[in-house]
Formats: sequence, structure tokens, C-alpha cells
Amino acid sequence: MHTRLIILIAFAIGISACTPQKKVLYFQSAENAGLPIYSPPENEVFALKVVPNDILLVDIYTLNPEALPGFTQNLERPIVDNRTAYEKGFVVDEAGYIELPLIGKTFVSGLTLTETKDTLANRLKKFILEPTVTVKKMSFKLSILGEVGKPGLYYVRNERVTFSEAIAMAGDLSDFGNRKTVKVFRKVDGKIHQIPIDLTTQNVLSSSGMIMHPDDIIYVEPVRGKRFNNISPGLGLFTSILTTTVVVLTFIINQSRP
Repeated sequence: MHTRLIILIAFAIGISACTPQKKVLYFQSAENAGLPIYSPPENEVFALKVVPNDILLVDIYTLNPEALPGFTQNLERPIVDNRTAYEKGFVVDEAGYIELPLIGKTFVSGLTLTETKDTLANRLKKFILEPTVTVKKMSFKLSILGEVGKPGLYYVRNERVTFSEAIAMAGDLSDFGNRKTVKVFRKVDGKIHQIPIDLTTQNVLSSSGMIMHPDDIIYVEPVRGKRFNNISPGLGLFTSILTTTVVVLTFIINQSRP
């Protein structure tokens, strides 16, 4: 009787040590609210565009940099600048304007990086001899969460990145990542949509080439089996000791019986 009681106590402790699945899942309220499903167009033509609050790195080169020292650079001898991207960058304001020396404010919201570069270069021609302008978006970021090797916030230095490349940046899915229920959350026309991805099907061959957009969120849910691995080390040790005690007591009781 005592042995059965001890076994039941050990079993109850083991079950209570498991973390319920609902406590480890993200975005449950969003999922229950029924976010609309978004299907990216096949062979999507993606062009990175400027939006308010972007940070743009603008470099200006000219054949005569001595005319405006500190503002322009020589194409053959570029200046080494050790400032961070944020310190060097120009912020696009809420109205969509960027402000540079000489030319003042220029509206760039909604333009591609190439269009922004050409717009700035044309305005600079009034003040600089044959300006060459480069523009890079320093605020292109992705949030990769859940069961991946290195979850976190990732800044993309290229003008485009695919879903498979983003997963690779985060160290691939962990052993506990649910390959069937990967989700991408994306703002489309001002509303959040979800893009479900099943990595176990052949459809992933097209999904993995899907182009990521700035501020996309990739979320990898844990498999249900993970909850049995969320037992604290101290509680696990206690359970092991209790189990050993049960085995020893059972042996002693059996030996003491006539």
C-alpha cells in the first residue's frame, strides 16, 4: 500500500513539472482572432523601398571633394569612417523627407533605393561636380523567434533576403521546432497577415524562395514533446531520488515478506 502511494506521488510530481503547451506558445490571441492568410505572389518582384523612420546611409563621391570637405569623398581615396551606421545615417522623418546638407529636405518615402539615389544625385548636381551617390537602408530588420538555433533581431545588409536565408541566419530550426506550423507575420496594407509554411512538404521549395519584407516576424512553434523537457534540474534530481527510494523500499518489503 505504501509503495503504491509513493509511486503515485512521484508520478504526480513528474506531471506537474511539465510546462503546459499553452504557456510556451507565442501569438495565441492573434491566432485565435483568425488573422487573414496571405499568399505571396509566385516569382515576386521585390524592390526595397524607403518608408518613414528608415535610417539611410548616404555616401556622396565627387571628382572635386576639396570643394566640400567632410561632406563628399574622393572616388579614388574614400574616407575611413568608424562611426556606427546610426551615427552616419540620415533618418527619414514621419512625413517621408530626408534632410541633407546643401539640398535640404527631399521627399523619398515610397521610392526604391535606386530612385532615391537618382533623386539625390540630380539635386546635388547644382552644387557638386558630377556627384556619385550610394544609398543603403540600414534599418532592414527581421524578428526570428521560437525554436531556432539563435532567435533574435537580425539586420539585413543586402537589399533582399529569402525565407530560407533568414532561417539559416538564425541557425536553422532546433530539434524541438515544429516543421509543420512555421508562420511569417507580415503587415500588408496596414493590417497584420500570417503566412503559414509547412517545411515537410514539397511546397517549401517555393516557400523557401519567398522574399522577406522589412519588419517580418518568423515564428517557429515548439513540438508538443518539448514540454516534457522543461523540468527544472532540481525537481528532476528530486524525482530521481524519489524513484530510487521507491525501488529500494520495494526490494526491502519484498525481502521481508515470509
